[in-house]
Amino acid sequence: MIMKKNDKISDKARRILERVRSEGYAPKDVESWRLFHNKYNLKDYTYFTQVKNKEESLTYPAKFRWIPIQRKNLNVLISQQSVRPFVYSIKINDDDGKKRKFYSMLMGAVDFMFEAYKNYEYNIVASREQLQMQKDQFMQQLSQEPKNEAEAIELQRLKMEVPKINAEISKIDDILKTKTIISSKEIEKLNRYYTYDYKDFIEETAEILSYKIISANKFEEESTEAFTSKIVTGKSFYYVNHDSGKKTVTVSALSDLAVIYPRLTNVKWVHEGPWVGIKENWAYEDILRIYGHELTEEEKKMLENRTGLSTAVNPVFASTEGDGALLIQDDISYSGTDEYDAIEVIRLWYKEEKRIFAKVTPNKYYPSKPFIHFIDSEEELKRNPIRKDKNEVLETRYIEERYYGVQIGGIVNIGFVKDEIQPRDTNNLSRVYLPVVGSTNSSESNQSYSLIQATKDLAELYNVINYHRELYIAVSGVKGQIVDVSQKPTDMSLEMQRYFRKLGSLYIQTKTKSGKNLGSNYNQWKGYDDSLPSSINQLENILNNIDETLGLIMGVPRQRIGQVISTDQVGSNEQAVQQSSLVTEILHIEHDQLNARALELAVNIQLNYLTKPGDIIDFEIINEGGNKIYQIPEMDSVNSQIKIYLENNSRTLKIKNKLEQVAMNEYSKAGLPFRALIDIFNTDSLKQMEKKLEQFSKQAEDIAQNNAMAEMDKEERIKQAAKEIEIYLKQEDIKAKMAELQFNREKLTIESGLKQKELELNAKKEFTKIGSERETEAAYLKEQNRASLIDEQLEALRIQMDFLVNLKNIEAQGSAARIKNVGANKGSTNKQTKEKIKDR
Repeated sequence: MIMKKNDKISDKARRILERVRSEGYAPKDVESWRLFHNKYNLKDYTYFTQVKNKEESLTYPAKFRWIPIQRKNLNVLISQQSVRPFVYSIKINDDDGKKRKFYSMLMGAVDFMFEAYKNYEYNIVASREQLQMQKDQFMQQLSQEPKNEAEAIELQRLKMEVPKINAEISKIDDILKTKTIISSKEIEKLNRYYTYDYKDFIEETAEILSYKIISANKFEEESTEAFTSKIVTGKSFYYVNHDSGKKTVTVSALSDLAVIYPRLTNVKWVHEGPWVGIKENWAYEDILRIYGHELTEEEKKMLENRTGLSTAVNPVFASTEGDGALLIQDDISYSGTDEYDAIEVIRLWYKEEKRIFAKVTPNKYYPSKPFIHFIDSEEELKRNPIRKDKNEVLETRYIEERYYGVQIGGIVNIGFVKDEIQPRDTNNLSRVYLPVVGSTNSSESNQSYSLIQATKDLAELYNVINYHRELYIAVSGVKGQIVDVSQKPTDMSLEMQRYFRKLGSLYIQTKTKSGKNLGSNYNQWKGYDDSLPSSINQLENILNNIDETLGLIMGVPRQRIGQVISTDQVGSNEQAVQQSSLVTEILHIEHDQLNARALELAVNIQLNYLTKPGDIIDFEIINEGGNKIYQIPEMDSVNSQIKIYLENNSRTLKIKNKLEQVAMNEYSKAGLPFRALIDIFNTDSLKQMEKKLEQFSKQAEDIAQNNAMAEMDKEERIKQAAKEIEIYLKQEDIKAKMAELQFNREKLTIESGLKQKELELNAKKEFTKIGSERETEAAYLKEQNRASLIDEQLEALRIQMDFLVNLKNIEAQGSAARIKNVGANKGSTNKQTKEKIKDR
């Protein structure tokens, strides 16, 4: 939004600016961040490290060290939040959108039923036609004439089965007629789809826009930063607004020290409050880059003169109760470069009430819902006056309008005009939202809870005891004796005395060489013990107990950070981790609710103010390294109120972990390819993971089914080859038998010819001997031979017919029994004829 400089601002804006300028950092919040970053003030602990009086100051021989035992537990929670999935669903929340969605769901169900009915009709007609066709083919086969006796018998048997077959066909036809159009499984699937998964074009568009916002703003990183602020100070905030020059709503985490807002017991969220300010220190270059076009040369000079005035560190104070202040910047806690060139910039959003008129007309059909028409001007009221005869009433209403302005360095005001975007709830158009989302913590029942402050005393006690432990070590010495030097022999050095002491002999001198007593008493040496006392072990136990208690308060026991001891039972670690997560789960749930609020406001701004039908949206697919393109459907308007509903993210994370284990097991059994395993582990959404697992499982089933079909095809091919070989062998056997039959037939013809020649010769010989008496008999014999030849030819034809019949039986039954005794009757016939001739 391009804003113009405005030196004249409203009294309301001026009062709010004065309040924001005078507001300082909360001492506890500053202290919490210092402890989180392991910054402390040594002066706070000199009361037990030094002893002072009016004349001198003594310091104990030990150094106070601050061990950040809180930070390790906080890092566990931050790490858990960074991998925690943010699972949500988007639903339409305005009345018009709900009606449109219900109508779309109804029409979708009707279309599904209609398509199912058409498919049902097509399938039934096709099935009945196919059944009738099969029946016609069967009756046509029954009407054909049999070719042999076997076919006649089979045909007769089939004709006897015709009534039974007709009854079965009628039964199947009746089943087809009464078949259910939609199965119960399809109905259950339809109900689940419209209950959980159905989205109309607005919801689908809003879901795509949420992915775009999450991707463009690196929402995961911003969420982790906001969660860190929550566990450190108990407060976290998001900046959610459309900034000039950007096509996507900005969503970023804010420092809890920079956000200033009124604490009202009836306002739970900052963006629903009357005003909010963000007070930050900017560089002069950034101010010039963003607002330089609105600054005069004199104003630029004034701001520039505020920078580079001194290289000394300007102390920063935090206001305390009353008129006091706390120095929060010193040589111990401060790090980094000096902020001498920083300029205070206050960005302020506040609401102004606008009075409008509403003409209320009674609704005789729904008395509780009258017709309301808003009137913006008196001219419109004149054109559309109040009709008292219709019981119409003119009411005064108030709506909120959002204003925005920036104050730079306390001297330059830019903006403080009506904001370009007015994010509203379509269910309550009189309300407008501010661009900072966070809990106000304004009631006694809803206060910020800082883990740093909750465990601060234990952390200090831990470090104090640790100091005393180091002091014990520093002042400790050895265990020894107090030795009277006068008892040492005069001619023995100290080194020689230590030497004899090592050998087990200690020499003393009680008299001089002249026998004079030296005045020393024997065995009057006293011992002393400056070694490390056993009480240091008690300090070690106290430190361990403090650390364990601190972890329990934070919900991070030793098992959760991987520490185990020998007395832990099997399975107790996992149970302890699960139970301890319940302590901190409320922190994650509250942060998820904040994320949902921020994303909900961002999606509604993007959908209702920055998106037009036909726009093309492209966004990066998180953790997949790809991009997706989506086009907003062509429609009259995309204005609608979107509500984001959270799912059980802890349960989702557990299910996700179990599914990852299942995928790993399937991969180890070669049930999933490596690429599929990588895709599953890179998927954050549980639904997408379920779909991918279902897809990969279906692919694995298809592969297994194809392998099984290939194996079955292989067996079928082997069986088919065996059958073909068997048929080939049978055909070769038939060919051999046909060749044998042909040979026998030719042999029979030759033998018949020879026999005929022989009979003719015998007949001629007999004819010459007997003469004319035998002419009749010879003629008769000739006639008999001719008849015998005809009989033999008929027998050959009969044999050939039997061969053809047997060949058919061989193909059907694999038998050739009737072709074994071909030619057996030939010899008997000839013999009988010969005998008859002889008899004659």
